Amino acid sequence: MHENVSRLYCIRCCKVVTDSQSERGLFILREQLKIQFKETQKAQINERKEADSKQ
Repeated sequence: MHENVSRLYCIRCCKVVTDSQSERGLFILREQLKIQFKETQKAQINERKEADSKQ
């Protein structure tokens, strides 16, 4: 099947195989990543606006 399959997580198909604690942990990590990405985007937009207003 997949080369990079471990007991709990397959990197290639991005699925947790069984363990519910691992599923919850991955869910939390994904949510934190989404929040971080959105905050980074907002900061970049604000930096551009600030730079444009100084010109």
